[in-house]
This record gives sequence, structure tokens and C-alpha cells, in this order.
Amino acid sequence: MFIFQKKSNQGFIALALPLFALFILLTAGIMTLYSSTASQMKKQYKCQTAGIRLQSVFAELAEEIEALNPQASLLDAQAKLALAAVIAAPEPASKLAAIKHLKTIKSKQARLRFRQESLFLFYENKYRMLIWRLRLNEKYYVKQLPLQLEFKKTSTTSDSPTYVRKHNFRQKQFIELAWRQSLREGEIQGSCKIDLVKESKWYAKINADKA
Repeated sequence: MFIFQKKSNQGFIALALPLFALFILLTAGIMTLYSSTASQMKKQYKCQTAGIRLQSVFAELAEEIEALNPQASLLDAQAKLALAAVIAAPEPASKLAAIKHLKTIKSKQARLRFRQESLFLFYENKYRMLIWRLRLNEKYYVKQLPLQLEFKKTSTTSDSPTYVRKHNFRQKQFIELAWRQSLREGEIQGSCKIDLVKESKWYAKINADKA
């Protein structure tokens, strides 16, 4: 009886040891996979956060520039009417009055144009400073990084032009960054793409195809 029990115990141990070893291997594999996935999610989140912060600068600029468009259109129309009045004025006194009115409108257009150009300069400098602070070249492989808002003037002759999106806006305005990270188990990599879109207002949006 004792001998039989001893052999049974030995058989159980002989069977349990491989199962225990398999359990250890599976646990180690799961932990490795979890560690790799967690690192990948963390890097991807940081990539997306960097892209959103950058794209949000252009979102602010687009909002402010478009908010000035109604005023720019109004002044442009007023300037055309004032110029027509100068040309059509029948006598020197009325012509002088029309010229004075035209100069007033031109002065308003100049101030508005200065405001528009100052906004572009301010936000583009802010954008470049943010690139430097984020140290993109050290952390990411830059696939696409626009350095300006892809807007254009509707008229090159107007003293107070309105601004609209360029026809290839979507292809030029997105930001795409890629990353790599070496782990003990190997290398993981990924990329993120951030678009600039408008619904009720402009905002940075993660491109689902690259998320």
C-alpha cells in the first residue's frame, strides 16, 4: 500500500512539473504581450497628443481669419463703390468729398490687412515654437508637417482680401508622425495622422485610418 502511494505521488509530480513549466511560459508570454501592448498604446497616445497640439494652433488661426472675412468683404465692396463715386463725381467739390471717403475706407482696409497678416505671423511663430518644445525630430519620424495654414486670398488685388481653403487643403494640411521603440522583446512601431477639419468650428481630428 505504501509503495503504491509513493509511486502515485511520483507520477503526479512527474505530470505536474511540465504543466507548471507550461503555466510559467504562458504567464511570461502574456506579461510580455501586455508590456508590449501597453508601451505601444502609450507611445501612440503621445504621438496623437503631439499632433493634436500642433494642429490646434492652425485651428485657432483658421477661426480668427475666417471671422474677419465678413468685414473684409464689406470693406472691399465699399471701396469699389467709393472709387466709382470718385470717377462719376461731376464737380471738384463732390469729387474731393468722394476722394476723402475713399481714403477713409482704404485706411480701414489697411488696418484690417495688417490684422490679418499679424495673425498669420503670430500663429506660425507659435507653431514653430511648439515644434521646438515638442522636440519632434528627437521623438518622431516626421512624415508630413505643414508649416503654414493652407488658405489663399480670394483676390490678389483687394486691399482687404478674404481667405478660403486651397483646393488641395486636405492633402497638404494633415500632420503625420511615426515612432519606433526598442524593447527587450523586440521593436514596436506605429504612426499617427491628425487632420484639420471644420464642422461648427475648426478642430484637430485623429485620422481613424492611422489610429
